[in-house]
Amino acid sequence: MRVIWLAGWYPTTQNAFSGNFVRRHYHAVKNAAAANDEFELYHFAPYESRDKIPALLEGEDTSVNIVPVRQFSGPFRILNALIYYFIVFRKLGPILFRSVDLVHVHAADKIGVAVAFLKIFGSYKLWLTEHWAIFKQDVPDAFEKRGWWFQFSYRYLWNRVDSVLAISKELHSAMCEVLQKEIEYSGLENSLDAEFVPYVSQQKSNNNIDPETLNILHVSNGESRKNVAQLVKAFHEFKLQCPGANLTLIGSEGHHRYLDVVGVATMPAITTSELAKYYMEADLLVLVSDAENAPCVIVEALCFGVPVLVTTVGGIGGMCNSQNSIQIPPFQTHEEKAEKIHRALLDFLTKNQTFDSMQIQQNALKKYHPDAVGRAMRFAYENQ
Repeated sequence: MRVIWLAGWYPTTQNAFSGNFVRRHYHAVKNAAAANDEFELYHFAPYESRDKIPALLEGEDTSVNIVPVRQFSGPFRILNALIYYFIVFRKLGPILFRSVDLVHVHAADKIGVAVAFLKIFGSYKLWLTEHWAIFKQDVPDAFEKRGWWFQFSYRYLWNRVDSVLAISKELHSAMCEVLQKEIEYSGLENSLDAEFVPYVSQQKSNNNIDPETLNILHVSNGESRKNVAQLVKAFHEFKLQCPGANLTLIGSEGHHRYLDVVGVATMPAITTSELAKYYMEADLLVLVSDAENAPCVIVEALCFGVPVLVTTVGGIGGMCNSQNSIQIPPFQTHEEKAEKIHRALLDFLTKNQTFDSMQIQQNALKKYHPDAVGRAMRFAYENQ
């Protein structure tokens, strides 16, 4: 079987964290492949300056192909779409018209419409996996707020895919409704990064949480829908009741603005091995976003046996339950956010002994271990 993956987002030297969830899936399925399987991944990466041409990360699998695409700002921006699709067609045409059994698009972005068009001339099956929380969620880049070309492109792709492997049932249902065509649901779990696996195996049971040394963790890029400011405000109130609590914010340079809050530590994006140490010491992960799909940080926390405090938006409700989480319904107003987060933190303080970290970990690894995710994708391909 020859399978081509096309990634709208993928880590490069330009941005080592963009599309990391696609990278996890790709390596999971490659490791589960049979001896006669062939896998290749292509990511067409826009860049605007020659000193920042995107390339493969050091040590990346050589079956991953990063294709730089020059894009312009200012008056020449009108040429960008033409340049992008010219390079895509020139590169993919000769590949897809040969013996390719299946093309799997991850995070369609610009690439989806191109491969859907090329399907007219090829004989491959076209599959789609989307990770984008832009369907039926109140976000600045929501589907219905996008331009006509984006909406046309995505509908064109949706009407030509043979199968959809969805990261969450909620996202799949929203896409069917927004794109006005029902496609049968097939689930695909997000994958734990394989680099975490050795650290997960070292994790010890942590059922007896000490309120005097409570370690709360938040990991995100810090964008406004993550509600970091409201979390910090809630934590400030919570620390009055739990003086020994500490909050660590990881993942964004912008987190540094909260350093003047007592008990708050911050840092930018860090390596997997560094992040693993924080998961191993954490008592609770907090992710109280206004919109999400199926966040990798929840996968990571649960695989370390760490319970989570979450808003049940997007696919989070399918990942979390009363045995592994404290849940907040989606916020109705901006004003209620800090208050509800504060109450949920107090709720965790009274319920923390009911969480079985070993059971949380075991249940999570059955779903999210890269071997399990890779086998599930391999099974799906074989039964296409």
